[in-house]
Amino acid sequence: MSEQIFPTSFGQQRLWFLDQVAPGTTAYNLARALRLKGVLDQSALTKALQSVTSRHESLRTVFTSEDDEARQVVLPESRFDLPVSDISALSPEQREEAALRIAGEEASKPFDLSTGPLFRAILVRIGLEDREGHHGVCPSLCRPDGSRLRSLRGSDQERQN
Repeated sequence: MSEQIFPTSFGQQRLWFLDQVAPGTTAYNLARALRLKGVLDQSALTKALQSVTSRHESLRTVFTSEDDEARQVVLPESRFDLPVSDISALSPEQREEAALRIAGEEASKPFDLSTGPLFRAILVRIGLEDREGHHGVCPSLCRPDGSRLRSLRGSDQERQN
């Protein structure tokens, strides 16, 4: 599938304008940190996040300028990479501090609206106690409104039923 170009919504125009005035802003970033306990199938998590980006074109959308007007470009599906930061070798106090630092760093990273992707996540391997893993997942996305958060939550709830 090739790129598809569309006009922008009012919210996307605001996002584009703000990025032009203040490049690298995180005003539209939405970041969460989730703590998971138990055995984690990293491959299944990566496939699930890939599935979310495949289903939601807004997560594959980037922005260009044509005649000084913003345009949204929906990119074809691409591979989703889930980087891993393993902090399990640290002491419990250091792990907590490092996990919070990593989550904060991820939340403060700007998105490049012209190249994307506008969705990313990192898996933080916190520790192994009692043969169960303790992990943190820090998904972040750039959004002009709250619709993607509701949609992602809905996708998660649908899969649990």
